[in-house]
Amino acid sequence: MIEILNGTVEHGDARGREIGFHTANLPINDREHLDGVWAGYAVVDGIRRAATISIGRRPTYYPDHACRLAEVHVLDFLGDLYGKSMRVELVTFIRGQQPLPQHPGTRCQDHR
Repeated sequence: MIEILNGTVEHGDARGREIGFHTANLPINDREHLDGVWAGYAVVDGIRRAATISIGRRPTYYPDHACRLAEVHVLDFLGDLYGKSMRVELVTFIRGQQPLPQHPGTRCQDHR
């Protein structure tokens, strides 16, 4: 089953950039059944690219109910997506949200 999200890319905390994995941030206020890490696609300007997507409240950094967010890491893409409309296709559920240790090894867990 494919789930679809649509939104406009917003500025985030820039943590993804700091650890070498740029993410496009889309606010998401409903559909909590989608929380977790997904494999899928991001479509911007009519171009469809593979992506990994994390949906939830980012428990590693915000253990006390932060706003929900879809963080989309578009594979092999380094352009500026701020303010762009994005369609996200969630194809394969990988795992649920979980807090990770806050050290450089965190990025290895997120992107295995």
